[in-house]
Amino acid sequence: MNWSRCFEPLQFPCSVLNTPRAHFGTLRTSTTMFVRWQQYKSRAKSRRLRAFRKKHGQHRLRAMLVETVRIDGKPHQRYLAYLGSVQADRRDRPRFWYDVTRKLDQCRLSREERNRIKSAIAKKIGGKVPTKAALKKFERRRAKLMG
Repeated sequence: MNWSRCFEPLQFPCSVLNTPRAHFGTLRTSTTMFVRWQQYKSRAKSRRLRAFRKKHGQHRLRAMLVETVRIDGKPHQRYLAYLGSVQADRRDRPRFWYDVTRKLDQCRLSREERNRIKSAIAKKIGGKVPTKAALKKFERRRAKLMG
């Protein structure tokens, strides 16, 4: 399966960016928001990470939030936010969900939009959306390990 062209369509208006950017000529009438997945090869800089990636695989999946807009009758995709990356075998799901939750907190999204985005991500990487308690537990464990 080619991950570089996988899209999870979400049909609702985008409220992440309320104003159009200058390089987009005309105002948009309707938008479609996607969680776009790209597969890429990890380029670890430290020796420890290179050894880990050699053993467990180098490919990762990158999740990005994009919206499709029509400008002068032509479709364009506008990048909204980088949500995070996960190993292709999905071994680091807790860290990925922690990053995604933090990124979605920074965006101006309604509760319905957040739930749709989270369910689209959960559908792709498997498992279920973690609860707030599970994310807090991960954050405490991460803080303890980091010092």
